[in-house]
Amino acid sequence: VLFAFSLPTIHQKYVQLPCMGDPMPNAIIEDPHFWPYFEDAIGAIDGTHIPCTPSAEECEMTQNRKE
Repeated sequence: VLFAFSLPTIHQKYVQLPCMGDPMPNAIIEDPHFWPYFEDAIGAIDGTHIPCTPSAEECEMTQNRKE
């Protein structure tokens, strides 16, 4: 029970979401594995499912995480 009450405090103290205009972290910019996915990104829609139908060539690059 004590653990359940501590979660909001831990979240408020340690979790910091990036603000609009914050620079892209170097860990993403300098990583050739991740950078192609973020290179032209202008923002994100958190928690939103956007249905898409990828071509056969793009099918491996996409993954639906919502059911």
